[in-house]
Amino acid sequence: MRRRRLALFGVCALALVAASCMPTRNPVTLLPSGTDGIAGFWDGLWHGIISPITLFASVFSDKVSMYNIFNNGWHYDAGFLIGMWLTFIFMSGKAE
Repeated sequence: MRRRRLALFGVCALALVAASCMPTRNPVTLLPSGTDGIAGFWDGLWHGIISPITLFASVFSDKVSMYNIFNNGWHYDAGFLIGMWLTFIFMSGKAE
């Protein structure tokens, strides 16, 4: 029972951490949120990894977007696609 609670806590904590890093924008200024500015490869990779969670959250909130429009071009796109690929490989159980 204790092990099951610990696993549930871990999943909830991981979901909270992932949700806190979703791509959003500042609706007042229509500029990227935070101080980092333009999203690059590493942001794209992270956004691709958490894309299933972001997709679920975007159904219920118009403040969460699946894709960060403030990016540097193909670097962000490559990271996003690699992140999505890694996520779906992991979810399918084919990673060996």
